[in-house]
Amino acid sequence: MKKRLLLASFTLITAAYGLSGCYNDNIEELYPAGGAGCDTVNITFAAKIAPILNGNCTSSGCHSGSAPAGGYNLTTYQGAKAAVDNNRLIGSITHASGFSPMPKNLPKLPDCDIQKITIWVNHGAPNN
Repeated sequence: MKKRLLLASFTLITAAYGLSGCYNDNIEELYPAGGAGCDTVNITFAAKIAPILNGNCTSSGCHSGSAPAGGYNLTTYQGAKAAVDNNRLIGSITHASGFSPMPKNLPKLPDCDIQKITIWVNHGAPNN
């Protein structure tokens, strides 16, 4: 009887140990499309938002200088905040109906950039 109990216990422990190593990885979760994924941690205007705006909105001269398009000079926090406060920024970069799609005559910004800007706006568009 003791031998059977010991053998059953050993079998049960071995099976439990063997099954604990089993898992099912989802390839999409391990390797998301677009490489390393989108870093949306610690979104600040200076570190994350300004570089997106400068690279896509101001470098061509559209939203910079003394006569910026739409009246939004996006080279400064104040200009970006004005676009946020007038509810123009998100609608334009997502190419939403009723908004002038930006960047003009170009595809939408990458989803990651749109996500970063949206998070920043949803947090009150702080000057940080």
